[in-house]
Amino acid sequence: MGRTVATWRLRIEQWMERWQDFRRPLSIEEKRSFDRIQAAIRSHASAGGLLPSADPLEPIFLCALLEQQMEIDRLRLRIKRMEGGE
Repeated sequence: MGRTVATWRLRIEQWMERWQDFRRPLSIEEKRSFDRIQAAIRSHASAGGLLPSADPLEPIFLCALLEQQMEIDRLRLRIKRMEGGE
Protein backbone atom coordinates (compact mmCIF):
# COMPACT_ATOMS: atom_id res chain seq x y z
CA MET A 1 0.00 0.00 0.00
CA GLY A 2 1.14 3.52 -0.78
CA ARG A 3 1.30 6.32 1.71
CA THR A 4 -1.65 8.64 2.03
CA VAL A 5 -0.96 12.22 1.00
CA ALA A 6 -2.21 14.79 3.46
CA THR A 7 -5.04 17.00 2.23
CA TRP A 8 -4.26 20.56 1.25
CA ARG A 9 -6.13 21.93 4.26
CA LEU A 10 -4.21 19.66 6.61
CA ARG A 11 -0.91 20.73 5.04
CA ILE A 12 -1.66 24.43 5.52
CA GLU A 13 -2.76 23.81 9.11
CA GLN A 14 0.54 22.01 9.73
CA TRP A 15 2.47 24.99 8.35
CA MET A 16 0.48 27.46 10.40
CA GLU A 17 1.08 25.37 13.51
CA ARG A 18 4.81 25.78 12.87
CA TRP A 19 4.31 29.57 12.82
CA GLN A 20 3.04 29.70 16.40
CA ASP A 21 6.53 30.32 17.77
CA PHE A 22 6.69 33.41 15.53
CA ARG A 23 3.26 34.55 16.75
CA ARG A 24 3.97 34.15 20.46
CA PRO A 25 6.12 37.30 21.03
CA LEU A 26 3.95 39.57 18.89
CA SER A 27 1.95 42.36 20.47
CA ILE A 28 -1.81 41.95 20.79
CA GLU A 29 -2.38 44.15 17.73
CA GLU A 30 0.20 42.21 15.73
CA LYS A 31 -1.36 38.91 16.79
CA ARG A 32 -4.75 40.09 15.54
CA SER A 33 -3.22 40.98 12.18
CA PHE A 34 -1.34 37.70 12.02
CA ASP A 35 -4.54 35.80 12.83
CA ARG A 36 -6.35 37.65 10.03
CA ILE A 37 -3.63 36.58 7.60
CA GLN A 38 -4.10 32.98 8.69
CA ALA A 39 -7.87 33.29 8.34
CA ALA A 40 -7.37 34.67 4.83
CA ILE A 41 -5.20 31.70 3.91
CA ARG A 42 -7.89 29.35 5.17
CA SER A 43 -10.63 31.22 3.32
CA HIS A 44 -8.81 30.77 0.00
CA ALA A 45 -7.73 27.18 0.67
CA SER A 46 -9.89 25.78 -2.12
CA ALA A 47 -8.01 27.83 -4.71
CA GLY A 48 -4.66 27.02 -3.12
CA GLY A 49 -5.43 23.33 -3.26
CA LEU A 50 -5.84 23.51 -7.02
CA LEU A 51 -2.32 24.84 -7.59
CA PRO A 52 -0.12 21.85 -8.39
CA SER A 53 2.82 22.57 -6.12
CA ALA A 54 5.04 20.25 -4.14
CA ASP A 55 5.85 23.18 -1.85
CA PRO A 56 2.76 24.25 0.11
CA LEU A 57 4.28 27.66 0.86
CA GLU A 58 3.75 28.87 -2.70
CA PRO A 59 -0.06 28.59 -2.62
CA ILE A 60 -0.12 29.67 1.05
CA PHE A 61 1.63 32.93 0.16
CA LEU A 62 -0.54 33.41 -2.91
CA CYS A 63 -3.67 33.07 -0.75
CA ALA A 64 -2.33 35.64 1.73
CA LEU A 65 -1.28 38.03 -1.06
CA LEU A 66 -4.66 37.71 -2.73
CA GLU A 67 -6.43 38.71 0.47
CA GLN A 68 -4.07 41.64 0.97
CA GLN A 69 -4.71 42.87 -2.57
CA MET A 70 -8.46 42.52 -2.10
CA GLU A 71 -8.23 44.67 1.04
CA ILE A 72 -6.17 47.30 -0.80
CA ASP A 73 -8.77 47.36 -3.57
CA ARG A 74 -11.62 47.74 -1.04
CA LEU A 75 -9.82 50.61 0.70
CA ARG A 76 -9.07 52.36 -2.60
CA LEU A 77 -12.73 52.14 -3.56
CA ARG A 78 -13.76 53.55 -0.18
CA ILE A 79 -11.35 56.46 -0.56
CA LYS A 80 -12.58 57.12 -4.07
CA ARG A 81 -16.19 57.20 -2.86
CA MET A 82 -15.30 59.47 0.06
CA GLU A 83 -13.60 61.86 -2.31
CA GLY A 84 -16.73 61.95 -4.47
CA GLY A 85 -15.26 59.98 -7.33
CA GLU A 86 -18.09 57.45 -7.47
